[in-house]
Amino acid sequence: MLIEQARAWIDQLRGAGETRVLHPVSRLQRTLRTGYSRTCAVVATLEQEGKWTIAYTGDGTRYARLHGRTGDKASVILINNSSVSNL
Repeated sequence: MLIEQARAWIDQLRGAGETRVLHPVSRLQRTLRTGYSRTCAVVATLEQEGKWTIAYTGDGTRYARLHGRTGDKASVILINNSSVSNL
């Protein structure tokens, strides 16, 4: 139940045009009205699903980078030697 609410919250943020969320644990904690440990477990699940990536700013502030609606991270294109010669 909590994970579905968290996914809906992320979709709502994306719909508002946000690509980054400062203090994602505390914001999600307030949204879900859960304790810190449970919220951290939800945050980890969302990161494993590819919904977002947790990172830190230069001053140590935690933030989340929101990924596409499908939860896909950036695509990686592999090029072999034969395709390079065709370019």
